[in-house]
Amino acid sequence: MKQRTKLIKMNTARHMVIIPRARLSFPNLFKPREKMDGNGLEFSCDLIVGDKENLKLPHTGKKIKTVSLMQAAINVKKDQWGADKDAWPEMKYSPFKDGNDNVSKADQKVRDGYKDAWFIQAKSDEKFPPIVLSKSGRPIEEKDVYGGCFVQAQVMARPYSFGGNHGVRFILQAIMKIEDGERFGGGGGNPMFDIVEEDESDLESDDSYDGSDDEEGDDDNF
Repeated sequence: MKQRTKLIKMNTARHMVIIPRARLSFPNLFKPREKMDGNGLEFSCDLIVGDKENLKLPHTGKKIKTVSLMQAAINVKKDQWGADKDAWPEMKYSPFKDGNDNVSKADQKVRDGYKDAWFIQAKSDEKFPPIVLSKSGRPIEEKDVYGGCFVQAQVMARPYSFGGNHGVRFILQAIMKIEDGERFGGGGGNPMFDIVEEDESDLESDDSYDGSDDEEGDDDNF
């Protein structure tokens, strides 16, 4: 019988990330689909964030500040497996994907939007559908959120340990469309978002991150 490892509790200040701008791909945000292992349904999308340096940039909005994607993953590793990196289990899969490796099986070409860019895959269980909003903070229709548009996203870094595999994944919590873009393949208000337009958000977060424990060089672990 496969054993599960008890996971750390979510820590908003250390594990939550707001991605201020990403290109959406393969959006599956409104209707859950079967998981790859066939064990239930999930919502999912790819979030293309640009070059690798963007993985290291914290979000510094006027109302909400969060750690970077890279720092959130490092924090999760430390919180789950301890500060000693030598004691961490082997992690076969990185949560950060090189877009140049995302090749279409049909023509063996890098898919639209992925060339020379990095991306993450974000997923959530069918019991926890992501909030999907327009730029004004209102609910948006499925037809208006497509592969190729630009979004602001909120994700939560989480550890996993199951069946001998260990690592970090990103839970999809919310998506806000902020700009139209050239379409390519892929298929009530939100109290967690820091809206791009400063006059459209009066939200505060007691758990915002002040950047005090960012660590340089740890990205080599991914």
